Amino acid sequence: MSQFETSESAYTKANEYFVDEMYEKALEQYNIALELFTSKDAKLQSTIFDKRSATLLKLGQYDKAIQDTTQAIQLDNNNANAYLRRGFEKEWIFL
Repeated sequence: MSQFETSESAYTKANEYFVDEMYEKALEQYNIALELFTSKDAKLQSTIFDKRSATLLKLGQYDKAIQDTTQAIQLDNNNANAYLRRGFEKEWIFL
């Protein structure tokens, strides 16, 4: 991690890695984005947790993905995508 990296730049990189199906790198960048997050914008923080949960799903880490979607919902209870994703996560665990 560069000393000049910001939460926003790490989040942008993570999204790019996710689209390119480079999930390990995406996860690393989402972790950095959350570690560096200093904004009071709970909606944005919720979105980062939700996006990281999608990455965790792709990596087969279902329990961690559920934790992230739960955190996303706690931060922004209007995050419909997090509710939807959590439903899928719970379904996949029981398949």
